[in-house]
Amino acid sequence: MLIPQPTDDSTPTKGPTPSPEQYAVAEWAVKGEGSALVEAVAGSGKTKVLLGVLPRTKGDVGFCAYNKAIVKELEVRSSPMQIGDRLNIGTVHSFGYKILRSSYPRVELDGYKKLKKIADSVVKNPYLRTFAINAASKAKQIGIGIFSNIDDTQAWNHMVDHFSLDLSLPKFASLSDGIKEARAVLKESNRAIPKIIDFDDMVYGPVLLGLKSKQYDWVLLDEAQDTNPVRRKLIKMMLAPNGRLIAVGDSHQSINAYTGADHNAMDLIAKEFNTINLPLTTTFRCPKLIVKEAQRWVPHIKAFDGAPDGIVDSLKLEDLLKNPNLNPSDAILCRVTKPLVELAFKLIKKGIPCRVEGRAIGDGLIKLINRWDCDEVSELESKVANWYIKAMAKARDDEDYTKCDDIEDQAETLRVLMEQCKLDDPISVLIDKIKGLFGDSDSSKGQPILTLSTVHRSKGKEWGHVYALGMNAYSPSKWARKDWEIIQENNLCYVQVTRAKEHLTYIKVPSIRNRRRMVPQG
Repeated sequence: MLIPQPTDDSTPTKGPTPSPEQYAVAEWAVKGEGSALVEAVAGSGKTKVLLGVLPRTKGDVGFCAYNKAIVKELEVRSSPMQIGDRLNIGTVHSFGYKILRSSYPRVELDGYKKLKKIADSVVKNPYLRTFAINAASKAKQIGIGIFSNIDDTQAWNHMVDHFSLDLSLPKFASLSDGIKEARAVLKESNRAIPKIIDFDDMVYGPVLLGLKSKQYDWVLLDEAQDTNPVRRKLIKMMLAPNGRLIAVGDSHQSINAYTGADHNAMDLIAKEFNTINLPLTTTFRCPKLIVKEAQRWVPHIKAFDGAPDGIVDSLKLEDLLKNPNLNPSDAILCRVTKPLVELAFKLIKKGIPCRVEGRAIGDGLIKLINRWDCDEVSELESKVANWYIKAMAKARDDEDYTKCDDIEDQAETLRVLMEQCKLDDPISVLIDKIKGLFGDSDSSKGQPILTLSTVHRSKGKEWGHVYALGMNAYSPSKWARKDWEIIQENNLCYVQVTRAKEHLTYIKVPSIRNRRRMVPQG
């Protein structure tokens, strides 16, 4: 698995020759010192590079992967190296959980239920229960109680503003009352950590309590651009006094700032860990013509020597539907959910099985439906319409345009789903349709099925043929206003086109007037 040194006359027998940049990372592990930040373009082989570093490490290694599926992949790919017990592979959450279990062997994981149970006992105003739960969870993600005092009202106000949590407050309730209830939930949750934890506590708990962590001589961190302050603090706890970090990520694939990840996480890692910077600018995934498209947003990405040309073309949506030449291994990607749901039903009517990626998206829609306690679809229509008007007015008043985007997409997606039902259908019929349409490819079984996915859900995946649905109309979001939001929109376009390994097709849809056009970086 060791990355070989490239030579001018080397002729690979399988796949492209490792680039000099890839080799430089592996060499740094032996000849360099300190920590490194590897800025890796899409498809640059960062997992291969990290695996190539492993045999050159000495001492204990903590390998932080992005999710459980990648953990399993890494366990298989690293097993021939015979590194032995000195290698530990897991997610950041699983490493935090081990720390908690080491200090509190009997601690129980209660997932998403812990805060709900606590809220039932400590929240005095039942109308503020939802707000208190959401705010306490977000407080853990940004580190209230760690980086700021738990009673620091300014820290809570800043968090509420960033995540637009005040939209879940009843009109008659004040923000100060909501924060008071959330603070009570968080305090009680923190007191309970030795006995019971939720998913946020797996990272937050060890940092909050300053628990003793296993010390690693090396920490390898993947998807570094998606870290938040608490995750980075946990990584510091895991590093031995003279330990070395290699953090790999792509600042141009930072698209999760709305979830609590810092949009400038790569810069923060470089500062906090005093890293040197090592670039990976060659993509081994995308052919030349697709790389040329990606350069609109990331000028420094380049194709490997000998890369095929690939195909980039365009198609009108109606032409796709007239003669759908779709393969189960293809993917259709879009900035928003609503057009995917519309297209999914049209494809299903033509006998083309498909799935909208993201069971969590479906669960979120069901949760929204259940908040109104409707019996029939006809009741839900008016509820959604009223919610949309009020929520959008509130978001506009607060100039929270990211929230406007989410509200609009949820309302429009629900409208499309309701159109597939009769007005007198019970709500259970609508919920069953949602459950049948949304799913996760990682957990799917049986034959491959055409994937329809938002760009957010597509990150980390790749397909031979990618159909970019409606980039002319939906990208950038018309609600993007702030500098970091515009950067995220650029990043979403870059992620969308670089999922394609062979063929990229832009599917044009009717343009929407007055959309703000994006200025590509560089």
